[in-house]
Amino acid sequence: MSSSLNQDIDQCIPAAIEWEYDQQLHHIAEPDPRGHNITLDIRFCAETSCTLFKLYFPIYLKGFANLSQICILIDPPSLESLTYTFNPTIPDAVRKKLNCKTVRLGFRPKPERNLVIIAPTSANEPLTPTRAQSGKVLDAIRMLSGVTSCGVYVEASKVPLSALQVVSEAVNRGHLKPLSYDLNSMFGGTGGKTIQFSAHQNDAPPPSYNEDESQSALSNPKKRLRQNSQASSTDFLASILAELKELRIAHSLIQSENARLKERLEAVESDVEQLQGDNHHASMKLESADGRLLELDENLEGLTQRVEAIEEYNQDSDDKTNLMKIFFLENVDIVVDPEYRSLICAFHGYAVRVHNLEGHLRDRHPDLGHQARGDLVRHHKGLLPTLLEEGPKERIKEEGEKER
Repeated sequence: MSSSLNQDIDQCIPAAIEWEYDQQLHHIAEPDPRGHNITLDIRFCAETSCTLFKLYFPIYLKGFANLSQICILIDPPSLESLTYTFNPTIPDAVRKKLNCKTVRLGFRPKPERNLVIIAPTSANEPLTPTRAQSGKVLDAIRMLSGVTSCGVYVEASKVPLSALQVVSEAVNRGHLKPLSYDLNSMFGGTGGKTIQFSAHQNDAPPPSYNEDESQSALSNPKKRLRQNSQASSTDFLASILAELKELRIAHSLIQSENARLKERLEAVESDVEQLQGDNHHASMKLESADGRLLELDENLEGLTQRVEAIEEYNQDSDDKTNLMKIFFLENVDIVVDPEYRSLICAFHGYAVRVHNLEGHLRDRHPDLGHQARGDLVRHHKGLLPTLLEEGPKERIKEEGEKER
């Protein structure tokens, strides 16, 4: 086989069956109940070249209170050929069930090899249907057990055609091996057993379930009417029980889905609460950061004012120093005269007091406005030139007059 075509198949899909019996073409697409499906279970393993085909028929059998099933097993070693046809012309009976593009699988068993019929282990033999439609299904299974060929229609989109080509070629070459199966695990673990129909049943098709009822009713009308009434009641009760079982299953599935959705909703609500908490925490942090920024702006403004005050103070200190330098340069002759040294010392002491006054006002009276502090300092500084101008110059003038 080409590795590019190797594909595994594991599908259980609705099917309709066609076969020829006694030179007549027969079809079955509806099991019992009609709302269910006949299904084809296809298993193919490309790695091991093993495959298995199983047809399941829902049916009501005597001895079962609920719906049961019968299986037709198609084993690869029992096949002479397998063909497939994409989108064939389908009969009306099949179209009613599969109104879509289909693939027809053509099975031809080897001579003297019949299809294997498997029923539940607890089924009574011979198999006896309890409803008219189940009788038709059982008649079809009985005929299929002895046919030389049959066709199975399935929806084309459900099965990859490339894989069908691989399976068909392998069957025709005799390369496929049977896929192992366990009878004890079939039918939901209840187990299955093979069923053999008698020779006269295989030689001719049995009368339909409806025909059996009409012939018996004619032979003994009163007795049959009572039996029909009982059978109808039994069928009605069985139908109700089957529907109740299906409703219970559907209700259980709905409850499971509701529980799952409830858990998911709770998880979503928890996530929403967590996100809301995270959002609130982030908002609080943002507000705190805004407050901190405002505080930093205020501190920066205060620092700016302090820097300006320091710069102005430094400028005032420079002016004072320059003033002292000018005095000494202009009055150097006074400085060297011992008589004026005491005056210079007094001037120096006055300058120191002015400097201390500035520090005192700045440290002890921070609430005093910057302008007010500057005015006081400038007032005291203004006295210094007066002292310099009046004091030494008067003394110099007096000395000059004495010399004359």
